[in-house]
Amino acid sequence: MIHYPRNGSIKLPFSAALFDNAGSPITGQASTTTCTIYCPMNGYRLDSTDNTFKTNPTAPNHTTTAETSSFANIYKHTFDVTNWPRGIYLAHIAATTDGVTRYYQQDFSVGLFVERKLGYSAVYSGSQIVLSLWVDEGGVAQADYVSLNNCRLLDADGEPFAEFGDRATPTNGVFTVIQAVELAVGFNFICDCVATCHGPAGTADYQFPLRVGLARP
Repeated sequence: MIHYPRNGSIKLPFSAALFDNAGSPITGQASTTTCTIYCPMNGYRLDSTDNTFKTNPTAPNHTTTAETSSFANIYKHTFDVTNWPRGIYLAHIAATTDGVTRYYQQDFSVGLFVERKLGYSAVYSGSQIVLSLWVDEGGVAQADYVSLNNCRLLDADGEPFAEFGDRATPTNGVFTVIQAVELAVGFNFICDCVATCHGPAGTADYQFPLRVGLARP
């Protein structure tokens, strides 16, 4: 399985190379070669009319184009996955030549297996801490996380000393925590939470435990 991030504007090409029984390239088959994107987590397919996943899409088969020159037997379709739900998918390519249909499949994930960190900005007044928190993936701040659950502060030994509960309704992916807390000068501590974002329709939310270390100057 190939794992793709879900940050920025991501476009993924899926392709198949066609050869006959003698091993010769088969060209000129773009009109009979299609690609379908299937989500095995909920059974939805991608509708080519509006690039959204549905139980019964109007047009689930996406047209392909042939590469040029000596690769004219390679047929592909490029998908914009920027707004797809995070999840596992299957690209299914069907090619019909001389009355024979050949099938090619590739499974992949979007936005699941990536480097994920808790970004932060922190200010301490002497009696109150103000935290701005967000989820960073591959150096890009994410805006599809819907809550940070069980937010709390841990000491250097991992013991909780301040509980903030859940935070929802972010602004541009940023969650705000304002809480009265006592922090001694030079005290190092850990912000601990569980980041939550939606998966494909009808499936459970994804939850990712995240931590970041801080210190009071």
